Amino acid sequence: MSGDLSFLDAVSTSLVSDVLERLGVPGQCESIRPLLPEMHVSGRAFTVRVMPQTDPPSPYVDYQDDLGQGDVCVLASGGFMGGGSWGDLRTLMSQRVGVAGVVIDGAVRDTRGCLESGFPTFVRGTTMYTGNRRLRVEGKQVPVEIDGVPVSPGDIVVADADGVTVIPKRLEAEALPLLREFHRADEKIMEAIRQGVPLKEARLRYAYNPPPTEN
Repeated sequence: MSGDLSFLDAVSTSLVSDVLERLGVPGQCESIRPLLPEMHVSGRAFTVRVMPQTDPPSPYVDYQDDLGQGDVCVLASGGFMGGGSWGDLRTLMSQRVGVAGVVIDGAVRDTRGCLESGFPTFVRGTTMYTGNRRLRVEGKQVPVEIDGVPVSPGDIVVADADGVTVIPKRLEAEALPLLREFHRADEKIMEAIRQGVPLKEARLRYAYNPPPTEN
């Protein structure tokens, strides 16, 4: 299924999480957060497996020029915080070619420049150290894992202030209609509340029946 995904721009990770729970799929990355709370990104994953350098160091293989319009770059470095695998130069280049955003299971540096750009950047943390001589690219467009969640090339990524969610491409024909349904119901509940309808009544009227567990 490769239809229009633009509706995801207005969808929260909370709703995606509800869909994933409904389908029994683990796809929530709770430890990776945006540099700014208002950042939101959705799109298809361009995966990169990044590993600490070997001794002697192997050549640093770049991936930047492979990224394109609408990609969400997913950098899987196993939580490595000893060097940044992303910074302000990659941010500038990504914005120039229309990359949607980046998700890093590791560290970003040049944080001020990344913040000023407004580019959707989701990270485990920040560092001042360069990734050169500390990191190497082991594979591009290969299955990876971020924060314990498997991600394959082309999977759908939605990320916001609550974290990062991943919808496997193999399940999107089932997940996306559910997500549209949940999103419509959520909007109706919100509008009903604005019109003065009590929460219990609004939820009964428009409930999409998410999993029973509430946090």
